[in-house]
Amino acid sequence: MNIKVLTATILLVLAFAATSFAQGSVFSLDGGSQVQAINPINSLVSMHFTNTGFLTTAAPPAAPNGNECANVYAFSTVPKMFLCCVCPVTVNQTIDVNFASNEETTVKILATPKGPGVCPSPASVVQASVIPFGFVASKDEPSGDTAAFSPYILGPVEVAQLTAQCASIDALGSELFVIPPTCSPPCETPGI
Repeated sequence: MNIKVLTATILLVLAFAATSFAQGSVFSLDGGSQVQAINPINSLVSMHFTNTGFLTTAAPPAAPNGNECANVYAFSTVPKMFLCCVCPVTVNQTIDVNFASNEETTVKILATPKGPGVCPSPASVVQASVIPFGFVASKDEPSGDTAAFSPYILGPVEVAQLTAQCASIDALGSELFVIPPTCSPPCETPGI
């Protein structure tokens, strides 16, 4: 291969990478932006979120400090957001999140670092706060198996759309939302 063509190709790849990075895209297999279509089992959507400990900065023997917030955004087939809530996930913990739905549901998850106190509202997430690694999401399948969520590239417009839709709905008053979400441990729905 001609050295000029190789150099031009490398520069082009680097330019695209720099452009993507400048836009703040976040993508990794265990990253903070994941999506999955879920068919309810007996009118129940059941998901599992795991904090793998990537954000931990405390050295042993101190307790791990890399807690995360799982910001959950659920859409009906219309598509219309009918649920947004946030669940705290401590280091090395897997939580279960369940809610009622009678139709296929698309669920998007944005994982963010958890500071002191409760997780902030999912209507206030900003792209820069979405973690690049350390979060795993899965769903229950009718067969009894689980299936991993798929990572996706998160752009600034997507975050703005999710947070604006979340801010504009009343999660407990939505016509599609029959039973409030449950997290084990409990889910938080602050300030919505």
